[in-house]
Amino acid sequence: MDNGSTDEAARKVAEIIERITASTQAGATVGPPHSVGNRTLIVLSEILYGGGFGLGSKVSPGPDGAPPHFGGGGGGGGRSRPVAVVEASPDDVRVRPVIDFTQIGLAALGAAVMGFSLWRRLADRQRR
Repeated sequence: MDNGSTDEAARKVAEIIERITASTQAGATVGPPHSVGNRTLIVLSEILYGGGFGLGSKVSPGPDGAPPHFGGGGGGGGRSRPVAVVEASPDDVRVRPVIDFTQIGLAALGAAVMGFSLWRRLADRQRR
């Protein structure tokens, strides 16, 4: 790897880190205010990021004199989702949660599958 490609890779990594840092600031979780009649609505969000990296190598050459092996890898991801809406009016300020029915449904489905699996195991044990 020559100096030019090393500098380019370092610049790209720095750019990615800068974008991640900018998106994890407190301002990224609070949306802009929207006026609707005499009310102001502000969306509050959560931001989640994760990442990982792995390497591997084979120190000794292969049986046919092949060069040592080397591995690599990396990945990451993120998501944001609204969790609440702040509703401000001249009389009151309310925080209303945003309910994620998809997440609730998937959790219920997972619990049902686990419950069914446990029931089957217990039923199989009683038959023996």
